[in-house]
Amino acid sequence: MTEYIIWIALVSLWCWGFHNAFQEEQIFDSIGIWLRRRIPEFWLKPLISCPICMCSIHGTAWYLISQPNWSLSYWIMFIVAASGLNYVIHNLFPPTDIDVKNHY
Repeated sequence: MTEYIIWIALVSLWCWGFHNAFQEEQIFDSIGIWLRRRIPEFWLKPLISCPICMCSIHGTAWYLISQPNWSLSYWIMFIVAASGLNYVIHNLFPPTDIDVKNHY
């Protein structure tokens, strides 16, 4: 169970780091600009633009890699826990580029 919690924390950190890498004046900012011009916001959020939403896609990939004996119930808990952790982090250190209240 401890390993499971560590993987959740790693997914959370991954989502925040991946999100930040595509922000203005970061290493992949030109790719981020290109993607923002071509992909609708609905699809962009789980890819690079919303760390809370990114847990759905990025968390699934991490879960499939990290858990050799995966189950649907643990996968759902994994995604929800990682998203919840990102929501808590967002509220502790709110960035200026994500408006969670008007997010949906």
